[in-house]
Amino acid sequence: MDGDRGEYRESPPAVGLGRVVACVWTRRIGGADRVFRVVPDGCVDVIWDGRDLYVAGPDTGPHLAVNPPGTVLAGMRFRPGAAPPVLGVLAHALRDSRVPLEELWPRDETG
Repeated sequence: MDGDRGEYRESPPAVGLGRVVACVWTRRIGGADRVFRVVPDGCVDVIWDGRDLYVAGPDTGPHLAVNPPGTVLAGMRFRPGAAPPVLGVLAHALRDSRVPLEELWPRDETG
């Protein structure tokens, strides 16, 4: 598996989410691509890495991602302009960053 390049797959969003979500995707990290370049696409994604849920982008340049081989990432890519109303933050505040979702949506400790 050391020479393995991993795998990336995109699927359409669930029915009813297509106006907001462009796609859902998974990426399995192989031994040969534990460090890979994420090419900027101007979109905002919510990503689960097996431990944390975070918001990525929009990126204006490439981002180097480092994950151990065998990691499976799962993401949801927003359509352009759809993330700010859902996340409650302007897109420029997320530009070129990776932000834990909990920083945008703090847990409600009252309930």
